[in-house]
Amino acid sequence: MNEQKKRGAIVYGEDIDLLQFEFTDSEIENLSAEFESIKSYTTKQINQDNFQELCNSWYKIIDRIPLPPIPVDVEWLLRARANFNGEIFEKESDISYNTKNISAIKANRFNRPQESVFYGILPSDEQAKFFAGGSLECYKDIVNESNEEPIQYLTFGKWHLRSHFVVLNLCFDNRALNAHSGLKKIIDNYLSNLEKNCPATSFKFIKECWFFLSELASTKYKYDQQYFITTAFFCVLREYYRIHFGEAINGVVYPSSMVNGDTLNIVLMPEAVDKYLYLKEAFMYKFVRGMNNKKSYECGLCSLISQVINHKLNINGIKYGRDIY
Repeated sequence: MNEQKKRGAIVYGEDIDLLQFEFTDSEIENLSAEFESIKSYTTKQINQDNFQELCNSWYKIIDRIPLPPIPVDVEWLLRARANFNGEIFEKESDISYNTKNISAIKANRFNRPQESVFYGILPSDEQAKFFAGGSLECYKDIVNESNEEPIQYLTFGKWHLRSHFVVLNLCFDNRALNAHSGLKKIIDNYLSNLEKNCPATSFKFIKECWFFLSELASTKYKYDQQYFITTAFFCVLREYYRIHFGEAINGVVYPSSMVNGDTLNIVLMPEAVDKYLYLKEAFMYKFVRGMNNKKSYECGLCSLISQVINHKLNINGIKYGRDIY
């Protein structure tokens, strides 16, 4: 696979050299067949028998197309976990990636069952959407019409960066990019470079793959198995790097499905969390259902913002009932 790396395909943390992506008509035909096979899984059941076939198709795509790396150079990330039955989280491990109950981990957008990853959210210019995205991505049932719980508590952790790091970008959603001008500039440059330096057929195919991945990553699904297309992609991507490059993938960024693409989500591998992040602050947040309108909420801080010391959250000043700060 040295030739693949030489071409610049998904070279992690480096600018993509697109001059080499000149697919022949035969290559476009073969890649398109694999791509159509992947797309067909959006409308059919994915099971143990055909999951490997899906992974094989993703492998052939990942082996040939570039994927745009981007720097994560924000000051901090946000991650939330829902509180149930009056529980108050005390330790960093309570609100980080799951290490305590691996058997309870369900399949999600990028992880397999019983596979622990770190889902978080990147800062945006609009605080209301930022907290809404972080809350709903953590506990989607807040807006489930069958959920009539009057108050839902969440615990947020503010994870600061030890240093900048690189992830792969799966966000080509205009709403999310418009809310993150720095990322938009990087992606616009990638697309412009792609169009300028690749043959039209290569540009069309690569762009279609990029935008399809972005759409997959930001679509709301009702059933766990519908996540398996992106799960397969992320599994193959990580394995590809491990085998051929001897490198680990830190993670990917993608548009939020819960606030219509207005915010940016990030999924990180545990090793990247341990290397690049540390938990500095924690606080509790609550959603209070309307008394007369069950579909409306008031929400806001319901604890003081506490400093995390020796991996202990130290949350205090909690407001119970319907009161918020």
